[in-house]
Amino acid sequence: MNDLYTDEPEEELGPSKSQKKREMHAVQQLCDDLARLNTDVWSRLELPSSLVESLEIAARIKSSGARNRQLRHAAKILVVDEGLLTAVNTYFETRRNQARNEQNRHKLVEQWRDRLLDEEDSLSQLFVSFPATDRQEISTLVRNARKEKRLSKTPAQQRKLFKYLRDFVIV
Repeated sequence: MNDLYTDEPEEELGPSKSQKKREMHAVQQLCDDLARLNTDVWSRLELPSSLVESLEIAARIKSSGARNRQLRHAAKILVVDEGLLTAVNTYFETRRNQARNEQNRHKLVEQWRDRLLDEEDSLSQLFVSFPATDRQEISTLVRNARKEKRLSKTPAQQRKLFKYLRDFVIV
């Protein structure tokens, strides 16, 4: 009896053709990202010579059609070694995390600079949050930057304050 409402388990069909294409396209994009990197990164990732050769060719090609064909070839080489594919994915994920962390740090420095310029009690809050801060240096920088802002001058002192916060306070 071949009924739609049977309790028999269905056969596992595996990923669809569309899913396979999406996965292969993702690996091809990974190869494109690899081709844009310096060759010293390739050696650190210990890429096989066939993949390095394929990436070198792809890096030299300017025509998008030919480049895509070469990247598909590189992707086929990369897919063969699951461990290598994982290592390459981990490398790019680490880079994205580092960039995200640096961006968050930059925003934090900007927020502290703006708080120090706009709020009177923010200096004491900074000393509580970052106790190792050189109080005299930061006080002088804040005073000069506030004066500069009040007089609507070029923000040279505000840039100095930002650089000091970035380099010595919020590390």
